[in-house]
Amino acid sequence: MSILLAVAVAAAAASALGIAPQLTERRRARRALRRHPLLTATSTEGERVRVVGVVRAFEQTLVAPISGRTCVAYRSRVSVTVSPRPHGAPPLALSPKAESLLIAPFLIDRGAEGTVIVDGDQARFDLKPLELTAADAERKRSFLARHGYSSQGPVSGGSFTEVVLEPGMTIAVSGAMMRDVALAPPASDLAFREAPPATIRLTGNHEHPLVIGESKVMPR
Repeated sequence: MSILLAVAVAAAAASALGIAPQLTERRRARRALRRHPLLTATSTEGERVRVVGVVRAFEQTLVAPISGRTCVAYRSRVSVTVSPRPHGAPPLALSPKAESLLIAPFLIDRGAEGTVIVDGDQARFDLKPLELTAADAERKRSFLARHGYSSQGPVSGGSFTEVVLEPGMTIAVSGAMMRDVALAPPASDLAFREAPPATIRLTGNHEHPLVIGESKVMPR
């Protein structure tokens, strides 16, 4: 039996076991977003603030490894049941999730309020996972192999999840606010206009990750 077929056999059970942690994670992210205040002109450097707007690509986009969707951030996971047990013995419990998370710097377009750069290497998500289908089978197989699960491995079941952040989505995002010094205008222009305003940037890291969620539950 192929590894992907074996995974599919027990996917329903694995998925059921994984629903509660996913919901808990989304609730925690949502609470964090509500707790952080909206960005204002008086927000201070380093303060964790929230902005709401439309996602725009910045310098590059990414390709989500399971769905193949073009995005600016993704978190892809598989939970597997590893079972080197004798025939007829119950499988082992779910192993820790294998995960890939990647974020490209992106923009939040707030319309008349201006644009904010979002740049971090860690994030928590309150986004609905994609509905993965049989068309994603080869990418699922590749994702398993990337995390060390070969067709010869003792995998008896599993469940894939993926969330993506795509350009055009309207979201809320919070992070530590930084004011980057804008490039000075040419000297010949200084007598005619003021220097451009500082660029606003939200950052996140392992200790204080970005939080990204659906804007419909966020008050403006």
